[in-house]
Formats: sequence, C-alpha cells, structure tokens
Amino acid sequence: GGAGAFGRADRDFRGVLLRRYIAFGTLPVLIASLFAVRSFESRALEEANHGLRLAALNLAGEMTRHVDEAAAQMEVAAARQRAPGWKADPAALERTLDTLYARSGLFTSILAADAEGRVIAGAPSARRRAVVGETPAQPVTDREYFTVPMSSGRVHVSGVFRGRRFGTDLLIAASAPVLDDGGRPAGILQGAILVSSLGEILSRGTAGAGTRYLLTDGSLKVIASEGFAEAPLAPLAGTPLARLISAARARPSRVTADRDGARVSYLSTSVSLPGLGWTLTLQREWSDVLRPVMGAYIWSQIGRAHV
Repeated sequence: GGAGAFGRADRDFRGVLLRRYIAFGTLPVLIASLFAVRSFESRALEEANHGLRLAALNLAGEMTRHVDEAAAQMEVAAARQRAPGWKADPAALERTLDTLYARSGLFTSILAADAEGRVIAGAPSARRRAVVGETPAQPVTDREYFTVPMSSGRVHVSGVFRGRRFGTDLLIAASAPVLDDGGRPAGILQGAILVSSLGEILSRGTAGAGTRYLLTDGSLKVIASEGFAEAPLAPLAGTPLARLISAARARPSRVTADRDGARVSYLSTSVSLPGLGWTLTLQREWSDVLRPVMGAYIWSQIGRAHV
C-alpha cells in the first residue's frame, strides 16, 4: 500500500512540475517569441518602405540628370546659332550637329528645323536620308518638341512619341529654340532619345530587387514600363492606376492589382521627376516584403517545438 501511495505521489509531483513548466517556461517563451516576431515584422516593413522610397528617389534623380543633361546640350547648341543666317549653310550646320552627336552619347539622332518646321539638317550625317524619328521631307509642325519651344522660346522635353521613319522606335526629345536678335524663335534644334535607353537605366536600378516600374509623363501617358501590362504610349488618365500615381503619397502604401488573371498585392510608391512633370512608380510584391517576416515566424515555431 505504501509503495502504491508513493507511486501516486510521484506521478502527482511530476504532473505539478509539468504544469508549472508549461505555465512558467513554455508560455513566456511563446509570448516572447510572438513579441519578437511582431517587432521584427514592424522593422521589416519599415525597412521595406524606406528602401522602396529611397530606390524610387535615386532612380528619379538619375533619370532627371540624364534628361536635364540632354536638354542643356540642346540649349547651348541652339544658343550658338545666329538667326537669320543660322541656316544659310546647311552643310556647316550638319557638321555642327555631327560633332554634338559624337560628343554627347545621349541622342539617337539630332535635327534642325526652321520656323516653318522644315528639317534642314540632321545627324549623324552618314545616315542623313534615314534620320531616326523623322523624314527630311516631312515638316515637324505637328510635333510637341517643335510647337512648344517655338511658342515659349524656351528649352523643352517632350513626352513619348513614335518616330515616323522607323515605326517601332519610341522616343522622347529635348529641343531648344534658335532665337533671332529680337528674341523670337527662328527654328529649333532637337535631340531624340530612345525610350529603351531610359528603360535600361530603370532596369539596372531595379535588377534583382523583385520590383517593377512604370514611368509616365505629365499627361499620364506611359513612357517606359517593366512588369506592368501597360505599354509605352498607353494613356492612363481616368484609370485606377492613374489615381494611384496622382495621389503621390509621401509613404509607400499597399495596393492590389490584377496580374495574369490573378490579384496580386504590392508595396507601391510614386515620386515626381523635378522639372519634367514625369512620375516614376515602383512596386514590390507584398509576398517578397513579408518573406523575411515569415522566415522569422517559422524559426520561432521551430524554437517553440524544441522548448
């Protein structure tokens, strides 16, 4: 009888120890693990917000410098021309444009047009009959890069447009007016930039980051994109994406969009490009943002199972 009582007391004692271990050992560890994961989640989201915003600002700055340099080169070249005699020697003008083209490395072509919009010179002159973007015989009076500098008397960066001669080329243009002695525009110089070259800058900046980008002009027309269904030249005005871009929140936000027939969540931010009226939108998949958090949660569960 004494042995049986001793056995029961031993089991009761072990039961008490087990309950106390669960109450004072496992439970606090579990609570501490959950708090740690929550804290890590908060830090991970904050770092993702900061990283995405910083990447967008850096890329926007790089794009702005790239385009501003092109505009400055056009402005300086146009200021060196003297109206009304600036177009009297097309061969000399073409040599000037050839030199600018060779030194710049920014343009796929350069052209000069008179006040009536007639193309009078182009570079590179070796391809004079096939200047990328325009044909010498066709006036450019319908082009934004011509009408805006001619009416404003100032340098201008256009939105995206399709070249006439090579229909697959999508371009933007930096153009500047050639002024006469009275300060009136007597024509323009224009440098065309391939949209694909802008896309290369953006792709390098987002490579390996699980991020997609969308670059839009002031009229919310797509200039360049990667990972979005919207292609260059697509108008976005009136769409949910346009409203997201126009909101321009200071902090990234979570959005959900259709992709390949499925609903996908993203961390999204949009920043403006100073002086250009363009907007760059970067989005990172929400699942990619949460991946380190899920890893921390899994490890906390593994740790719990071994407690």
